[in-house]
Amino acid sequence: MNKAVMYLLLALGIIVGVSFVGGAFMGFAAGFIDGWNEAHPDTTTPVSLMTYSLTLIFLIDVVVLNFAFLHYRFASYGGDRTPSRLRSQVFGWLFLTMAGLSVFYALMIGLPYADGDTSEVIRLVGMMRQHPYLSIVGMAVVEATANLVIYGAALRSILEWKHRPETIIPIFAAMMAVVNGVVADPRLMIPGMMVALIEAWTYECTRSVLVVTLGDVFFWGIQIALFGMGISGWQWYLVAVVLILPSGFMLMRTMDRFRPIE
Repeated sequence: MNKAVMYLLLALGIIVGVSFVGGAFMGFAAGFIDGWNEAHPDTTTPVSLMTYSLTLIFLIDVVVLNFAFLHYRFASYGGDRTPSRLRSQVFGWLFLTMAGLSVFYALMIGLPYADGDTSEVIRLVGMMRQHPYLSIVGMAVVEATANLVIYGAALRSILEWKHRPETIIPIFAAMMAVVNGVVADPRLMIPGMMVALIEAWTYECTRSVLVVTLGDVFFWGIQIALFGMGISGWQWYLVAVVLILPSGFMLMRTMDRFRPIE
């Protein structure tokens, strides 16, 4: 348990440290450009500078987090325990389940979005819709790094400390629901908990961060495709239920055949 807390604090420290240094540099660069253009200090912040600076900070965060957790062997992307004969079934049921969860996610957040809604999640999906291919690559990197820390390090250490997945995973999912509600949007607490349950159980059975990440990428791909379609009504809830329940059940049943029992 102490290891899990240490891993999360390490990741938080890296993100805060890089953001602080990067933000200070960004402010210095903005002031330098203002002076170069003979403008008054702090009156302009070029959009291009903001974009490049935030992108650079993001990339440094990703590189440092991956280096720290991979170099010191706190976590690993590999280690897939899925038998080759069952791999296609696992991915198939996982993708169908994530598709249903993505539909439910879209319904809960209210796609199409109402005018004047300033939710950061809404803005994020809107920007992703404008640049879908680049967004998929970016989300793959973000999700892979986040999953490396959350599942590959924190959750793994908890399961090694006390291997009681039937108790630990629901508690973990509930905590992720609270995080989604506080950081993203309160409407995402229920779908966030459901996603965390599926992903945590998938990691418990496969012990592979890459498998979980592929499910995340498929989730966001469906989310981008749904943006602007105006989904609403009981028909879409039925679609979500039909996708989630049978596929989730089959996913659990398939993975139970090779789930670790230690």
